[in-house]
Amino acid sequence: MVYTIKNGLKKAYLAAMKTATTWDELFELGDLVEYAFETAENKSEQPAGNMVVYSFIGKGSSSGTITVPAISDEIFAKIYNTKKNSNGDVLYGMDSISGNFCLVIGVTGKATDTGLEKTEYIVLPKTTFGSPAESGQTKSADGTETLQTQQISYTSTALDNGIYKAKTSTLPASITIEMFTPVTQ
Repeated sequence: MVYTIKNGLKKAYLAAMKTATTWDELFELGDLVEYAFETAENKSEQPAGNMVVYSFIGKGSSSGTITVPAISDEIFAKIYNTKKNSNGDVLYGMDSISGNFCLVIGVTGKATDTGLEKTEYIVLPKTTFGSPAESGQTKSADGTETLQTQQISYTSTALDNGIYKAKTSTLPASITIEMFTPVTQ
């Protein structure tokens, strides 16, 4: 099915990977301002307002960036495993790097053949993140506040079974290995 652009990027969600086949609960990273990705065969950048175009012939690995409004200290600690001391200062240790996460990108598109708007979720089950960098500024949802955005680089790779992406029409209630297990017919 071919899609044209309408409404575009929605939210990004994460779930920490506990083992090769299990994940923690899904939590919201934030509203997507921009999403860029690169696979072995192409590169694309999608500012807010655009449908994510993701290759069907990827080689199982992709890298790119996601841009969201400022990341809260709580979310930062979940992603990078930082700690706080008794004064509330952030502590960075040898394990203050991103572990593996499932990255879920919400997008809205419009089918050209039916004209119907449709929300989809791109689910990348095994993703690691680089350190965030300040990217630009955007307005809050109600337009009353200017927010500094943060851009996070990521790399997604395939699971042990070779599956590297799922696409679903609903936000998963939880991330399970069954989402990435092919059914033989």
